[in-house]
Amino acid sequence: MIARILCSLLLCCIPLAAHAGAVFQERGDAGDFASPQDVVGASISSIQGSIGGGDSIDVFRFHFAGGPLAILARLDDSGQDPTGVLPIRLVRESGLPDDACFAGSAAYPPNPCIAEGWLDFSVDMLAPGNYLLGVCVGAAACVSDDPPFTIGFLTAPDPAAPTATVGRPVPEPGVLALVGLALLGLWGLRVAVFAPPRRPPPSGD
Repeated sequence: MIARILCSLLLCCIPLAAHAGAVFQERGDAGDFASPQDVVGASISSIQGSIGGGDSIDVFRFHFAGGPLAILARLDDSGQDPTGVLPIRLVRESGLPDDACFAGSAAYPPNPCIAEGWLDFSVDMLAPGNYLLGVCVGAAACVSDDPPFTIGFLTAPDPAAPTATVGRPVPEPGVLALVGLALLGLWGLRVAVFAPPRRPPPSGD
């Protein structure tokens, strides 16, 4: 009897667990693409902040582990009003020209992922990496005041879909390689400094 009750409770909790996730709250005012605000924490399924007036754009930097992802930014008090949806732009921090949301370089133009509604990677999937997500991109006057908004991360462009999660940005492989080389250089310097002095060869006397 007890086992049956526990099994029923577990089945009831599965839908809730699929939609569980932490909320990251904007700290102060997030900057633009040159100075984004890093998301702090893990298993974050939504970002909350405020934007408008002199605050023309908010950009957040996070790491995504890869897989299906759909993103929507909406004013909190807009309900289902389509005018409450905010334009967004997603840029991969480091990647190759053929990657989705490539940031661009002098040789290759960027191919940012821009949407006026859902930004949908539920079918094509999104590669793992660090990303910059800008809210109110490309709008001269996105909103006139400073209302609160929420960015939602889901596995499909459907409010009832299970949540997807993002987390704190992680060092890219190139950065890790540089750190490894620096540590190796420090180790070599330490060995050279603290190596015992070599004794002179014995004389022939």
